[in-house]
Amino acid sequence: MKKGRGSTLFSGLTVGVAVGIVAGTFVLAPNLPGGSTQQVEVLTKERDRAREDVDIALAQATSADSIVSSFAGSAIHDALKDLSVVVLHSADADAKDVDDLREMVKSAGAKDAGVIALKRNFFHQDGADSLKNTVALTLPAGAQLSEHKLDPGTHAGEALQAALLKKESQEGSEERKPGASPEDRAIVLGALKEAGFVDYTDGSVTEADAVIMVVGDEHGTKGHNFVPTTQVAFVEALASKGDPVVVAGRVRTAAETGVIGLIRGDETLREKVSTVDSVNRMWGQMATVLALKEKVDGGSGAYGAAASADAASPAPKVG
Repeated sequence: MKKGRGSTLFSGLTVGVAVGIVAGTFVLAPNLPGGSTQQVEVLTKERDRAREDVDIALAQATSADSIVSSFAGSAIHDALKDLSVVVLHSADADAKDVDDLREMVKSAGAKDAGVIALKRNFFHQDGADSLKNTVALTLPAGAQLSEHKLDPGTHAGEALQAALLKKESQEGSEERKPGASPEDRAIVLGALKEAGFVDYTDGSVTEADAVIMVVGDEHGTKGHNFVPTTQVAFVEALASKGDPVVVAGRVRTAAETGVIGLIRGDETLREKVSTVDSVNRMWGQMATVLALKEKVDGGSGAYGAAASADAASPAPKVG
C-alpha cells in the first residue's frame, strides 16, 4: 500500500500544540522584552482562534460519527461472519474504546473469543525477565520460541500466538486446523494471570481466527521507547504465522515513535499488520472491523486520520 496521504500529521494535535504555545506565550508576554498591550491583544486573538479551531474540529468529528452510525450496521454486516476474534488491549487502552470496538466486532457477525488485558508490566522493562521465564515454562506443545530474537515482546507474542490462534489450513482446504488444546491454553493464560501479566475472565477465552490489539494514546519518546518497541515486537510475533492482526489505537500512537507509527515505518511489518489510528471515533471502529476483514482476505492497510495512513478506512461494501 502507499505510504502517507500528503496531509499534515494529525491536524487536531497541531491545533492543540498551537493552543499551548499561544497560551504559554500569553502568560509570559508581560515579562518579555518589548512586551506590550498590543502584543497581548494579538496573542489573545491567536489563542482564541486556536481554541475555536479545536471546537470546530471536535464538532466536525462528532458530526462524522453521527453520519457513520447511520450506515455502519449495513457497512459491516456479516463482514466477520463465522470468524472468532480475540481482543487484546494494553494497560493504557481506554476501556470505552475496547468495549465499543467489541460491540462493533460482534455486530459484524464475529464470534467472541474473549478479551485479555495486558497489564502494565507486560510491556515494561521491569517485568521483562519474569515475562520471558513465564512463557518459556508454559509454552504450548509443539510451539517454539525464537532463538534469534530474544526480547520479551517477541517471546510473549510467539507464546500467545500458539496458545490463542488456530493453525494454518491444510492445503486444498479453507478451514484452519485447531491450535493449542484448551488445557495448554489454560496453562499459558493461567500462568500469566497468576504472575500479574494479564487479566481475563476465567473460561471466557477460546481459540481464535484473528486478533485485534487495542492500544492507548501514547506517542512514545526517542531514546526511551521500550514500551512501544516491545509492543511492536509482540504484534510482529502474533502475526508471524500469517494470522490476521489489526492494531487499533488513538491518534497519538501514529506519531513516529508511537506503536502504530513504528509499525507503519517498517515496510515489511506494515504489510503484515494492519493499523487504525482513531479507534475512539465510531468511524475508526468501523474502519478496524473493515481492516480485519481485509486482512482475513489477504490484504493490508494503514487507516485513520494521521498522515501515515493510506486512507480513513477501507471502502465499506455497498448494498
